[in-house]
Amino acid sequence: MRYVPVSIKRIYRYGRRVLKTAVGKDHLIGKDVRIPNVTLGQDWGDWTVADRLVSRDSIVYSVGIGEDISFDLALMERYGCKVYGWDPTPLATNYLASRKTSNGFMFMPYGIGIEDRATEFGGKTVGDRSFSVRSLNPSKLLLEVRKLSSMMKLLNHDHVDLLKMDIEGSENDVIRQIVEEKIVIPQLLIEFHHGWYRIPVESTKEHIQMLKLAGYLVFGVSAVGREFSFIHNSVLNRARG
Repeated sequence: MRYVPVSIKRIYRYGRRVLKTAVGKDHLIGKDVRIPNVTLGQDWGDWTVADRLVSRDSIVYSVGIGEDISFDLALMERYGCKVYGWDPTPLATNYLASRKTSNGFMFMPYGIGIEDRATEFGGKTVGDRSFSVRSLNPSKLLLEVRKLSSMMKLLNHDHVDLLKMDIEGSENDVIRQIVEEKIVIPQLLIEFHHGWYRIPVESTKEHIQMLKLAGYLVFGVSAVGREFSFIHNSVLNRARG
C-alpha cells in the first residue's frame, strides 16, 4: 500500500479496526473534544497536535525516535521550538548518525521508564525493527532509562508542554507514574501497543480511562486506533482560542 493515497489507507485501517473490535481485539474509542489541530509528520510517523498550544517557547519531549523524526522536524519548522528526542537504542543512534538534523533537535540517549537504571531491551525480531523491554527475543541489550521527572531535573525544566511517547509497550507503566506523581502535561501524544507484546486491548482501555480521570481529554485518534492525542482540561480554553 506504499503508493496508495493516505486518505484511502486511513479508510482501510479504520475498517480493519471495526472488524477487530467486533471480535474483542480492538476498540472504537473516539474524541472527547474538538479543538483546532494539525497533523504533522509522514505516514506512520505522524501525530496530531493542538495547534494553538505549541509555540517557539514550548518544551517538547519526543520519546521513541526509531528511524523517523519527520514529526519532530515538522514541529520545529512550523513552530520554531526545540525538540528533545529520547531513544537509547542502536537503531536510533545509527539513524541519527547517518543524517543531519536541525540545531533545534537535541538528542538524549535514554529511554523513559519508572526508574533510573539500566534496563534489558529485547532485540529486533523478524518483521519488526523495534526494541522493547517486553520483547521475548532472547538477544538482550542493557540500555539506560530515566524517569520523566529525572529528565526534567537533568534538563532544568520545571514543566513539559508536549510529551510524545512511542515506547513499544512501556507506555502503560509511564502513564501510571505520571498520574500518580500528578505531573500535568498540556499535551500527551501516546502510541498504545495492544495486540503486541502480549498486551490486551483491555489494558489500553484501562489506561485511557486513567488519563481521563486525571483530567485528560482525547482530541485525536489515528485510523488504526493506536496513536492518541490528549489535552489536559486546564488548557482547554487556550486550545480553543
